[in-house]
Amino acid sequence: MKKLILVTLILFLFSTQAFPIPVDTTFTAILNEDENPVSISAVLKEFTQTLYDNGKPFEIPNKIFTLTVNGKSVSDTLPYDEIYGIEIIDINRNDKSKEIMIYSGGSPDYIYWIYKYTGDLILLAKTDFYLSFTTEGMGKISGQIWAGFCSLYDTFILSDDGNRLELQPVDYYPIKYTYDEDGIPKDYIVTAVKSFKIYSERNPDCTIEIKKVKDDYKYTVKGYDENSVAAEIEKGEKVTLTGYDPKFVKVNNPETGNEDPWVWIQMKTGSGKIGWILMHSYDQFYWNEFVDGVFFAG
Repeated sequence: MKKLILVTLILFLFSTQAFPIPVDTTFTAILNEDENPVSISAVLKEFTQTLYDNGKPFEIPNKIFTLTVNGKSVSDTLPYDEIYGIEIIDINRNDKSKEIMIYSGGSPDYIYWIYKYTGDLILLAKTDFYLSFTTEGMGKISGQIWAGFCSLYDTFILSDDGNRLELQPVDYYPIKYTYDEDGIPKDYIVTAVKSFKIYSERNPDCTIEIKKVKDDYKYTVKGYDENSVAAEIEKGEKVTLTGYDPKFVKVNNPETGNEDPWVWIQMKTGSGKIGWILMHSYDQFYWNEFVDGVFFAG
């Protein structure tokens, strides 16, 4: 993959994957150098947008990029403006063209635009909430989602006509542990700190009971189907986290007034039994009531 990073005109080749946005940057490159080469330019400019509050105008800074390939141009505003970059990527090594990926944001959420050029600029995908967006040249792209304690991966595949990147549906994401220095995915093994049940079915009718205890709130899941108990995990037992259901259950948080996401987590016991439990997706303290060894970051 030929990687091109936007910094300033002079600092054309830079080793990092992300960099602060300058006020005005122009980037140039050649697409498809070996066959049918065309010129690319991308200009990032800052402008002021005027909004009104009760009839009174106020101004906010904004940024917009304009991508031009062989005289054809597209533009879009940047909803996130910490980081901005461009890469020339090759989604499918078996065709004779490469693609242009523009990204903007701040860890862990970036927005990505993927364009191809075949006489005109075609937007293959515009995505949000991905930490990274990578391809190995086999006709698909992998989007990394940071879920607080693990990474999840969406797959986008080129449509038959090659004009869209189509998100592939999933029932649940596999979970792996990647905190070691070598970064090699391993089984995510934790230790139960109390006895609890896991269930073969993810009951959509489960609800969360919230009670205030002293200065804190206690959450209790109600509505598990006791006829679908897959296993009862004992205190001290080693358990492997194996799955993450992407379909959030939204629960109102009385402390913040916001909606908190709860997710179904799949676990496997030491004897190989597999089941699900509903967990507060980003609450380290709630997880610690059940298992030790889940590490949240970011």
